[in-house]
Amino acid sequence: MSLRQPSLAIRSDHNELRLVQFDFLRATEMAALNCMSWIGKGNKEAADAAACDAIRGMFDSMDICGEVVIGEGVKDQAPGLFTGERVGMWREGTPLFDILALDPLDGTTNVSRPA
Repeated sequence: MSLRQPSLAIRSDHNELRLVQFDFLRATEMAALNCMSWIGKGNKEAADAAACDAIRGMFDSMDICGEVVIGEGVKDQAPGLFTGERVGMWREGTPLFDILALDPLDGTTNVSRPA
């Protein structure tokens, strides 16, 4: 996952942005933890859905205005965060973020394969 804060973002103090950075880290951690129960069970769609649910839940609780600029494609009808989707609370005065190259679970097949 790659993040880029646009130059038009509303200026926030350094501490506020630092907390948002930790929230992005927590979103990644939550995605990993949420798909752990699917390791080796042969259901890559369920593992991907679990990671996606966790990351979306975390993103939606964050005090940001975020838009997925490069997300997962609709080609395989997998759950995901898609290009153009808005995340965050979208309150006035919160920082704007473009979210680039978002894939909640990379290597779904490897995760789902039995050891």
